[in-house]
Amino acid sequence: MSSDVEVRLRAAYEASANLIADTPSARELAGPIDAGDGRAWRRWRTPLLAAVAVLIIAVGTVLAVDRGSHRAASPAPSGSTSVPQPAAPPLVASHTHRVLTVNTVLRLDQPVEWVLTTTHKWAAARLITGPLPADVPIYVVQIRGSFVCRACKSPVTIKGTVMVLDLPLTPNRQIGEGFSMGYTAYDLSRAGTVHTFTGA
Repeated sequence: MSSDVEVRLRAAYEASANLIADTPSARELAGPIDAGDGRAWRRWRTPLLAAVAVLIIAVGTVLAVDRGSHRAASPAPSGSTSVPQPAAPPLVASHTHRVLTVNTVLRLDQPVEWVLTTTHKWAAARLITGPLPADVPIYVVQIRGSFVCRACKSPVTIKGTVMVLDLPLTPNRQIGEGFSMGYTAYDLSRAGTVHTFTGA
């Protein structure tokens, strides 16, 4: 790396020498010089401006090499930027495990999403209008992948790419636990702050 910098400095030095006029003031700075030694005159006739230009080129080269080596030593992590996530509440983790166990999972797309919201906010996120039950806090869990419902009581096989759980934080007579399987994924951020975890 040092030899490459030296080559760059020498090339810049030679180029700068051609741009500087051979003036008496420059000769005075140089002092007595052997007429037969053209290299000595070339070394001493460069004024301060040329020296500054060479210094800037040298610093820029060193910084560029340093940045390149830093990037090579510390590669950027692949994928989206990770954000620290709180642990999934026990109610969310246990019910996610249960639906992944009782149903046929052909493919599970990680991570699983969950949000703490209320029944009314969740209804608004799904564009549901009309009379609504009591507005109580609930967890909404969204699991993506490819599933077959084994517990669904239907004459036809129920399949889907999304499973959604509605889980009241406390038992409620009006609001029970909800489960759905289908092909519609929801934007949970419309109902609250979205968190993720690895479902199993």
